[in-house]
Amino acid sequence: YPNPTVDEFTITLPEDADAKAELMNELGQVILRQTNDGSMIKFDIRALPAAMYIVRVQYNSQIVYKKVIKKI
Repeated sequence: YPNPTVDEFTITLPEDADAKAELMNELGQVILRQTNDGSMIKFDIRALPAAMYIVRVQYNSQIVYKKVIKKI
Protein backbone atom coordinates (compact mmCIF):
# COMPACT_ATOMS: atom_id res chain seq x y z
CA TYR A 1 0.00 0.00 0.00
CA PRO A 2 -0.58 2.59 -1.34
CA ASN A 3 -1.20 1.36 -4.87
CA PRO A 4 -0.94 3.25 -7.18
CA THR A 5 1.93 5.23 -5.69
CA VAL A 6 4.28 8.05 -6.63
CA ASP A 7 7.24 7.48 -4.29
CA GLU A 8 7.16 4.42 -2.03
CA PHE A 9 5.05 1.49 -0.98
CA THR A 10 4.99 -0.95 1.92
CA ILE A 11 4.24 -4.67 2.05
CA THR A 12 2.83 -5.92 5.35
CA LEU A 13 3.73 -9.47 6.38
CA PRO A 14 2.83 -11.90 9.15
CA GLU A 15 4.90 -11.21 12.28
CA ASP A 16 6.99 -14.37 12.06
CA ALA A 17 7.76 -14.14 8.35
CA ASP A 18 11.32 -14.37 7.08
CA ALA A 19 10.78 -12.61 3.78
CA LYS A 20 12.47 -11.18 0.74
CA ALA A 21 10.96 -9.25 -2.13
CA GLU A 22 11.96 -8.28 -5.65
CA LEU A 23 10.58 -5.46 -7.77
CA MET A 24 10.57 -6.34 -11.47
CA ASN A 25 9.74 -4.42 -14.61
CA GLU A 26 7.25 -5.70 -17.21
CA LEU A 27 10.02 -7.75 -18.85
CA GLY A 28 10.69 -9.64 -15.61
CA GLN A 29 14.03 -7.94 -14.96
CA VAL A 30 14.77 -7.44 -11.26
CA ILE A 31 15.19 -3.74 -10.46
CA LEU A 32 15.26 -3.72 -6.64
CA ARG A 33 15.59 -6.29 -3.86
CA GLN A 34 14.55 -5.89 -0.22
CA THR A 35 14.27 -8.00 2.91
CA ASN A 36 11.82 -7.50 5.72
CA ASP A 37 12.35 -5.26 8.72
CA GLY A 38 10.02 -6.85 11.27
CA SER A 39 6.65 -7.33 9.64
CA MET A 40 7.19 -4.88 6.74
CA ILE A 41 9.10 -4.51 3.49
CA LYS A 42 9.39 -0.98 2.12
CA PHE A 43 10.34 0.00 -1.43
CA ASP A 44 11.39 3.53 -2.40
CA ILE A 45 10.66 3.92 -6.12
CA ARG A 46 10.95 7.72 -6.52
CA ALA A 47 13.78 7.36 -9.05
CA LEU A 48 11.89 4.90 -11.27
CA PRO A 49 9.81 5.95 -14.27
CA ALA A 50 6.02 5.78 -14.19
CA ALA A 51 5.01 2.24 -15.19
CA MET A 52 3.52 -0.99 -13.96
CA TYR A 53 5.84 -3.18 -11.90
CA ILE A 54 5.58 -6.67 -10.46
CA VAL A 55 6.53 -7.45 -6.87
CA ARG A 56 7.58 -11.00 -6.02
CA VAL A 57 7.41 -11.71 -2.29
CA GLN A 58 8.80 -14.94 -0.85
CA TYR A 59 8.04 -15.83 2.76
CA ASN A 60 7.46 -18.99 4.81
CA SER A 61 7.86 -21.18 1.68
CA GLN A 62 5.20 -19.17 -0.21
CA ILE A 63 5.66 -16.97 -3.27
CA VAL A 64 3.20 -14.18 -4.04
CA TYR A 65 3.14 -11.85 -7.06
CA LYS A 66 1.42 -8.44 -7.02
CA LYS A 67 1.19 -5.56 -9.47
CA VAL A 68 2.27 -2.08 -8.40
CA ILE A 69 1.58 1.03 -10.45
CA LYS A 70 4.00 3.97 -10.26
CA LYS A 71 2.29 7.24 -11.19
CA ILE A 72 3.96 10.47 -12.29
